[in-house]
Order: sequence, then C-alpha cells, then structure tokens
Amino acid sequence: MLQMNLKNPYIGLHLFVISLMMLPSLCNGQNAGGPVLDDGILQMQKGNYTNAVAFFSKVLRQYPDNYLANLSTGVSLREMGRLDSALSYFDKAIRIDPKDPGGYVNRGMLFYKRNEYVKGDLDERKAMLLQPDLATPYEILGYSLLERKKYNEAYANFDAVISRDKNSYKAYVNKAAALGKLARHEEAIAVLNQVIELKPDYITAYYNRAYAYLYSGDMDHAFADCNKILEIDNKNIDGLLLRAGLKDQAGDDPGAIEDCNKAIAIDPNNPKAYNQRAISRFDLHDHEGIISDCTKAIELQPDYYDALVQRGDAYDDLNNYNKALEDYDKAIALEPGKLIAYREGAGAQAHKNDYKASLNYLEKGLLIEPGNKYLLEHKFRIQLILGDHKGALSTLDQCIKFYQDSSMIYYMQKTYLYDSLNDKVNACKNAFEALKRGLTDGYEYLNTHHCAAYKQNPRFLVQPLLEEAQKENAAQMYVSEIATLSKAIALLPDSSSLYYNRGAAERKLNNFEKAIADYNRAIGLRPKFPEAIVSRAVAKAYLNDIEGALKDYRLAFKADSTYAIAYNNYASTIEETDIPGAIEYFTMAIHYNKKYASACLARGKLYAKLGKKEEACRDFSRAESLGSVDAKIERMVSCK
Repeated sequence: MLQMNLKNPYIGLHLFVISLMMLPSLCNGQNAGGPVLDDGILQMQKGNYTNAVAFFSKVLRQYPDNYLANLSTGVSLREMGRLDSALSYFDKAIRIDPKDPGGYVNRGMLFYKRNEYVKGDLDERKAMLLQPDLATPYEILGYSLLERKKYNEAYANFDAVISRDKNSYKAYVNKAAALGKLARHEEAIAVLNQVIELKPDYITAYYNRAYAYLYSGDMDHAFADCNKILEIDNKNIDGLLLRAGLKDQAGDDPGAIEDCNKAIAIDPNNPKAYNQRAISRFDLHDHEGIISDCTKAIELQPDYYDALVQRGDAYDDLNNYNKALEDYDKAIALEPGKLIAYREGAGAQAHKNDYKASLNYLEKGLLIEPGNKYLLEHKFRIQLILGDHKGALSTLDQCIKFYQDSSMIYYMQKTYLYDSLNDKVNACKNAFEALKRGLTDGYEYLNTHHCAAYKQNPRFLVQPLLEEAQKENAAQMYVSEIATLSKAIALLPDSSSLYYNRGAAERKLNNFEKAIADYNRAIGLRPKFPEAIVSRAVAKAYLNDIEGALKDYRLAFKADSTYAIAYNNYASTIEETDIPGAIEYFTMAIHYNKKYASACLARGKLYAKLGKKEEACRDFSRAESLGSVDAKIERMVSCK
C-alpha cells in the first residue's frame, strides 16, 4: 500500500515569470520608443505577450538598436515558447549593450528552458560579474540548480540572494526547499520561520514548514501549520490534502476522509483528492471504495502512476490478481524506471503461486536498483521455493555485497542452505564468517557441528570469554570484566572491539588514562571507529583536555558524518562559550537521530537563554513527547 503523497513535498518557486516584473530594473533602457515602449512593457507584465510584441515591433521599426525593445521582445517571445526567435533578440540586445546584466539574466533563463544548463550558468555568472550586488542572477541560477537536484549549490545561491536582499521571502522559501531536499529539516524550519516573519500570511511557507515538521517527527506542529493554511484560505486544497495525509498517518481515517471530501467538494476534478481518499480507506479495508476513488483519479489523470498502483493493491487484497497485475503493468508502462509497481507485481504473482513470473518482476526491479534490500530478499525466498539453490546462494552474495553491516545474517542463511545440501565444508565456512562479524549463531553452529577446522581458531576460542565479559559488565563487575577481556585480547590482539570494550570498562572505574590507551589501540586498528573516538573524547574531557576532546569529536564527524552522539557531545562542550554554535550542533544531532530527547531539551534551553520562546517551547514539547521528564518540567515553567 502506498502512503500519503510525499513525493515532492517542498515547493520551490518558479522564477521565470516572476523575473519578468523585474526586467525594467535589469537594464539601462533608452528613452527612444517613449509611450509605445511603455505600453509594450505594460502588456508584457500583464502576460499579453502577443500584444506586447506588436508594440515592441513598432519601436524596433523606428529604432532597430533600442536595447530595451530588443530585450523585451526576447522575453515576450520566450514566454510564448518561441525560443529560437527569442534567442536572436537576446543576442542582439547583448551586442547593443554588453555591460548590462539584464540581457545575460534573461538569455540564461532561455537556455535553462532549452535544458542548455552550461550556457545558462555562464550567462547568470556573467550577470553576477557585471553587477555583483544584483540578487536576481543568483536567484535564477539557484532555482535551476534546485530543479537539477544540485541542492547544496542551490542552497549557496539562495544564501547569496538573501545576503543581497534580506526581504526576499522567495529566496528564503527556495533555500528551505533545498535544505528539505537535503533532509536538513530542522534547518529548513528555521529558514521558514524567517519567511513567516517577513510574510505572515504566506501559505507556501506554512505548507513547506508542515512537511519539515512531519519529517522531523513533530506531527503536532505539522498539524498546526495545516490548520494555519486553512485559516488563511479555507478552500486551499493542498492544505486540506496535506492535513488528510497527516490524519491518515495518525490513524484518524474518518478525519482524513472528511478532509478529502471537502477538497472534492471544492474541486470535483482534482485527481489527488480522490487518490488521497483512497489511501485513507486502506486501514478501513474499504477495498471497493479504494477502487472507486482510484478509478475516478485515473479518469481525471490517465497517467496517474500512484492511483494505478493503489488500485492494483486493492484488487490484490481482494484476490483479484489478474486485475491487480493489469494495473501494475500499466503503471510500469507509464514509468518503467519506478520501482514500486515491479515490487507489487512480484507480490501479486507470488500470491497466484506463479513464482517464475514473480521472479521476473523482481529481476526487472533489480535492474533499476540492484541493491534494493526488499527485492533481493524476496528473490532469495522465491529461488528457494523454485529449488534454485545456486541462484539463491548468488542472491545472498549480492545481499552481502550491498549490506555489509548485516552481512552476518546472510552468512548464516548461506550456512543453513549449504547444511541442507549436505555441504558441511561450506556450511562451516559461512558459519565462521558470521561469527567473525559478531553473530553468536555462527558460534552455536560451529560448536554443535563437525567443524573441527575452525574450533581451534582464536575467534572460536574467544567466544566463551566474550560471553563471560558481557555477564560481568551487566553485573557491574568491571575489574573482572577487564581481566576477562585481557585474556580475550591475548587470543585476538588485532580486535579493535576488544580494546574498545576494555577501555569502556576502565572508564567506568575512572581510569581515564588507561581507557584512552585502549581507545588509542582500537582506533589504530580501525581508524573509522566513531564510537571509540567519541569515547576517547569523553575520557579526555574528564581529564580537562577540552581541546583534545573537541579535536576528537571533529575526527568522529569525519569517521561517520551521521553519528548523532558526536554532534550532541560537541554542542554540550561548547554551549557555555558559543550558544549559536552549540544550537547548530544540537540541530545536527537531532537531524541524524529524530528521537534524541536530551538534544532537544538541551537545544530548547539554549533557545530560552536567547529569548526565543517559541523555538524553546517547541523543543521542550518534542523532548517531552520522547519521554523526557525534565523537558515536561521546563515546558510547564517556561511555556505558560
């Protein structure tokens, strides 16, 4: 089943038409042409491009080298879709006045419409050089980069716009859109807050912020923004459908359907409204209603991929597999590069017990995304059913290739498969590979089967010591744990995890120098070991080596840029001397761990110190929802 429509949540602003209104300020127009030229510009700004061209033609017959008339003709023709003709006028305008940025700005926009991105980028950058304080070329280049999914570069360009025009709310929205595409939702929220301060009734800002809250796990504020949209415009269909999707996720299916009904009453020909209502019917098992809604959506929009897949899912639930497959195949024909219809088609064929056909869908899906975990694991199961053991082993090798972190599970599956084929040599070999990666099932298999070649291996011999050390740790018997781990290290002197665990036990006893020595050995053996690097930083902080601790945290960022604890600890270390910096690092911690209650609470306290009550209370509420009692107290005291 598909979920709420989240395909492209952040709305960027289209800049081509917006920039028309800026054209007179982008050029040094001559007085020649007078009222006729003015009338043409007025018609152009109203979108009456044919009339505008007629006025400009009159000017150009008398003044063929009039810069503004040539430039404006190019803009009008561009918006009419006559790109080749428009280009000739832009070229002439630039020849007339090569030092005015307006010609380059507008010609660059034309190149973007023709997907000639290199030429477009060159023109926008030329305009920047001609007038460095002009925001428009940065904005247009930024939007083009946003469309090309170059989100970091787009973000930098929108920042450049804002530095030149603090009140450009459109640039803030586009910057937030770039951040959203980079999954930096907390930062997007902060930017959208600025937009809303500039323009309190700007619906797009609330809409994008609702999505940012949703992706940050803050459903309450997402709902609040949807409600604000509908307070500003109670007939806003996008707001109704977004709120319907939120209600669906929250389990309020009747409420979701009610919002969809309102949207349909406002616009009975909106296919998204019927599709969203179909989504909301799934948990109610209203399959006939789903089919009816999807059918209506498809009637209104025959190429509606999601509606076809959802209707197929409803048919599949009703055991009408042939109709389901018809819909999945139509969806595939529409968008052969999308994965979900192949996945659902494979499921429908498996439900029909046509496993060869199911395998065909899976293999086609894997051509699109070779490392898709769902498809690989289902392919393995289907191959087992078909008795293709060689193929199944090959698929497990693919799983190991793409998912190293969980490879021990696939090695054990290979172990059991080889065992069922009476290939004990390969069964023992793969059980040992699973053990090497930390799965105790590998040890159990080796211990209970004829795997003599591996039973004298140090990795096998060390396993009872690891189990003993684990029990000692749980009982807080750290001295005994250190002794046991030392025996294990004697067997496996190149094991980074053993040094790390012994360092952790030393730290529990406040033996920080010894802990650091063990962390050094662990990091020496495995340089990208973020847990060991952060633990060493903590030990250094206890010894008042703050600079050393901060250096280690920065090293941890490089080892694993997603390791939330490193960002949290860095923020905690600097919060007394650099509140804005600490907020930034707490934000990164929350970005990589949406359920990081202590980071939310700490950031909320810093916002409170800065007098930012709304942000502080939002963080306290979020931390409280994640189970923080301290956050509840802070909210009760600070957010009355």
